[in-house]
Amino acid sequence: TETPIDEGKVEGDDVSFKVTREFNGNKIVQSYKGKLSGDTIKGKIETRFNDQDRMSDWDAKRQK
Repeated sequence: TETPIDEGKVEGDDVSFKVTREFNGNKIVQSYKGKLSGDTIKGKIETRFNDQDRMSDWDAKRQK
């Protein structure tokens, strides 16, 4: 499914944006930061949920 992004920013090969999702009536904000290389972005997601921060890896690849 498509999800709108907030605070999207591109500076050189650095990419960042935020996504707000809802889970069991609670809003969860995820902050994505990554680096573009060719057709791929690799980076980290910081998720704040229940007053705890969690970090995870993410990557995206352009579909042709």
